Amino acid sequence: PSEYAKKIMEKEVGINISDVIPFGIDYEFFAKGERKKDKNKLITGGRLVKEKGIQTIVDSMNAVLNLNPKVKLSVFGDGPYKKYIKEKIKANNVEKAVHLLGKLNKEGLKNLFQRASIFIFPSSADAQSLSSIEAMASGVIPLAKEESCLKEIVEKGVGSTYKEDKDIPSKIKEFIEMPKAEMRKKANEISKEFSYKKIAEKYIEIYERRVKK
Repeated sequence: PSEYAKKIMEKEVGINISDVIPFGIDYEFFAKGERKKDKNKLITGGRLVKEKGIQTIVDSMNAVLNLNPKVKLSVFGDGPYKKYIKEKIKANNVEKAVHLLGKLNKEGLKNLFQRASIFIFPSSADAQSLSSIEAMASGVIPLAKEESCLKEIVEKGVGSTYKEDKDIPSKIKEFIEMPKAEMRKKANEISKEFSYKKIAEKYIEIYERRVKK
């Protein structure tokens, strides 16, 4: 579902993959609606497992708050690591700044995305991040780990990456302070390429190309 996954498969399994087709999103649903952006509102989430790396963001929050005490982080999703993350929040004494929202339905995600400013993606294990792309349709800007499936999206001109966990606080500060209107527009435009319609067109294009061979 991404060039990142393609490279891993080719390296680890030794197979040649000629075409990459990502999973699609309901672009029209997430792109519509009134946006009430809070520049200090960060989000992250998905299935709460160790590989997602969400604990690294929680561990960074004290340093983040030292740079900007207005920052709030919302974590959506559920999974076996939820209890551990909850304990991390308490151990870091950041209960007032970090909120576990649990699993949200489609409408709940849309409402969250319309208010959020930055989506932090700390995972190197995901082949694709649909929630990040859905958030981009609502104008949320991604901040992703450099070795991740979102790097190829960032390289299209939206968001940024960080190499090490220690870089998270300074990157967040930089993102909050920068003008984001044009980047939000760009995020929306890129997410449209993942709409169900666009993905269907890619399947048809590949099918027709293969049939002609």
